[in-house]
Amino acid sequence: MKNDMKPEGWIGRLHWHVGIVLVVTISACGGGGTPQATVELRAEAVVLTGSTALRLRQTARTVQAVYGYSDNGARINYSEGLDWQFTDQGIARTAASRIPDFADYRYVATNGTRFAFSPEPRNPPLTIPFQVYVDYVAIRSDRTIAPAPGAAKHSKVVCLGDSIAAGAHTIANYYFGTDADSYCGLLRTHLATGAEVLNPSVPGGTLAAAQASLPALMAARPQVIVLAFGMNDHLGGGAALPDFEAMLTSTVRDAKAANIQVILVGFFQQNTRWVLEDPTQTLAYNQAIARVAALAGMPFIDIRSAFDRTAPNGNPIEARTGDFMHHPNNFGHRIYFSMLLPYFLAAPVMASTVPNFIDLAE
Repeated sequence: MKNDMKPEGWIGRLHWHVGIVLVVTISACGGGGTPQATVELRAEAVVLTGSTALRLRQTARTVQAVYGYSDNGARINYSEGLDWQFTDQGIARTAASRIPDFADYRYVATNGTRFAFSPEPRNPPLTIPFQVYVDYVAIRSDRTIAPAPGAAKHSKVVCLGDSIAAGAHTIANYYFGTDADSYCGLLRTHLATGAEVLNPSVPGGTLAAAQASLPALMAARPQVIVLAFGMNDHLGGGAALPDFEAMLTSTVRDAKAANIQVILVGFFQQNTRWVLEDPTQTLAYNQAIARVAALAGMPFIDIRSAFDRTAPNGNPIEARTGDFMHHPNNFGHRIYFSMLLPYFLAAPVMASTVPNFIDLAE
C-alpha cells in the first residue's frame, strides 16, 4: 500500500482518473406513454455491505458500470451478475462478489466505539479500498444552474485551506500526488483556458498559520479567495473560538479593502467516533464562519448541511470520506464544487454541460 503522506502546495496538472459525464436523453415509456427524461450520472461513491441493497441518490433506470481502485490506483471494473446486481431495491453485492464487503472494515476502538488516531499502523484504516463508484442512468430532468449574485468567470482564483482543500485522500492525490480531484482542481478544470486557480493549501493548516502567507496572496491580486478553514481550528475548542472569529473577520476585511471577493467555506461533521471530536464545536465554528460571511456580505458555503443532506443512509463518513475521518473523497469534493460553481458562472448553464456537477437540490 502506498504510504499515507500528503503533498504540500499546489500542483496544476490535470488528472482524469475519474471522469464524470452527465448526458441528457429522452427515453420512451413502455406502452406508448409520455417519454421519460433521463440523465447519465457518473462516479457516485458508495460502500456496499454484505448482500444488502443500497439505493442510489437518484432513481436509477439502469446501472452502467461499477468500479473501484487497486492499491496502485488502477481502475478495477466489476461485472454485473458476478460482482453486483441491480434491482428495484438498489445495487447490491453478490455472494461471490470481488467488491470489498464493508462489513469487514475494522478499526481499533479505545472507548466503546470511539478511536484514537494513529498514523502507523494507521488507525482507523482508509476507506478508499472499500469504496466503489457507480455510473448509472437516472430518471430525472436536466436543470438550469443560475449564477449567484455578482458571479463571474474569474481569471485568477486562490484556494486557501487545509488538507481538505489540498485534496487529501482523493484518488488523484493519494495515488498520484495531484490536487485534480479536489474542489480546487475541479474549479480549475471548469474555468479551463485563460484562468489560473492556485492552491497553496497545506495539510494540517489553520487560519492562524495561514496569516503569514495572506499578504503575498492578496498582493497577487486574485479576484476571489476561496477560504476554507475550521476543521483543524475547531479542535482548539470553545476557548479558541473568539480568536478564530476575530482573525477571520480581519482577514475578510483586508481582502475587501484590496477589492478581493472572499468565499467562506464551512466544514462538515467529521467522524464523531474520533476521541478528539466535539460536535458542539463543529457547529459553533460553522456558525461563526457564517456570521463573519453575513456581516461582510460575502458568500458562506454550508458544507456541513450539504453533507448531512446527501449522505447515503444518513451517514456521510463511510461513502463521502477517503480516510473514515475528515477527508472528503472524490464525490465529497464534487459536493464542494457544486456549491461553489454558481459563484463562477458568467451566465446560466444547463447542469448537463458541467462535468462534476451534482444536483444537491434533490
